[in-house]
Amino acid sequence: MTSLALQYLAQAHQDITFLHSYPGLVQTDIFSRLREQPAGSILWKMVVLLISTGVTALMWLRGLSAEESGEWQSWNLTSKGFEKGRLHQINEHGDDYAGGGSKAFQDYKSDGWPEKVWEHTVRTIDKATTIGHV
Repeated sequence: MTSLALQYLAQAHQDITFLHSYPGLVQTDIFSRLREQPAGSILWKMVVLLISTGVTALMWLRGLSAEESGEWQSWNLTSKGFEKGRLHQINEHGDDYAGGGSKAFQDYKSDGWPEKVWEHTVRTIDKATTIGHV
C-alpha cells in the first residue's frame, strides 16, 4: 500500500522525486527485543522466542550494519540519478528495482489502485482526526 500511495503522489506532484527504500536486513536489536505478552500460552512464548532468536541471528549474519544502511540511505537521498515525478523503489543495493515495475505492481497501477489507496488513506486520517470532534 505504501508503494501505491507513493505512486499516486508521484503522479500528482511531478516536481518531486519519490523514493520507497527497502534496506533489507539491518543489524539492529529490533527482533531481539520482541517479547510475548505475559498472558500468552507457554507454547506461544516459545514460538515468539524461536522466531525472534532466528531472525536476530539472520540479521547479524547477513544484514548490513546500521552505519552502512544509513550511508546507502544518505546516498539515495542526495543522488541526482532519480527522475522527478516518478516513484523509485530502491533495494538494499541501491538499485531501482521498479524501473519497469513488477507485473503485479503494473497491474495494480493500471487498475487504479494508487488512487484507491490514497483515497482510503485520506479517509482514514480524516476519521482518526475527527474522533470526538463530531
